Amino acid sequence: MKLVVSSLVLGTLLLANDGAQLFHKHGCSACHGTHAETPTMGKFGVIAGKKATAIASDLKAYRAGTLDRYGMGDLMKMQAKHLSDADIDVLADYIATQPLPEKVNP
Repeated sequence: MKLVVSSLVLGTLLLANDGAQLFHKHGCSACHGTHAETPTMGKFGVIAGKKATAIASDLKAYRAGTLDRYGMGDLMKMQAKHLSDADIDVLADYIATQPLPEKVNP
């Protein structure tokens, strides 16, 4: 039983670590902040704390070139084009678990 619980905890920690690594490796932090807490380009909403399913759906749509929210479709397509479905799921889970900043400036 201890082995199962330890494995689950370790797996969760590794997944969070992988999400953070992917977030920084793919340049997400340049626009969205270190922990997805920054309003994008100072104009658009914070993505931290959004539902993982919504984030994954958006990233897949950006990757496919079918989403152009706020006129950022081309930029996001370039950012998402090298992400696998598994990468997107890990990123979405990571972003969804990031806390919202105390004060968000729109």
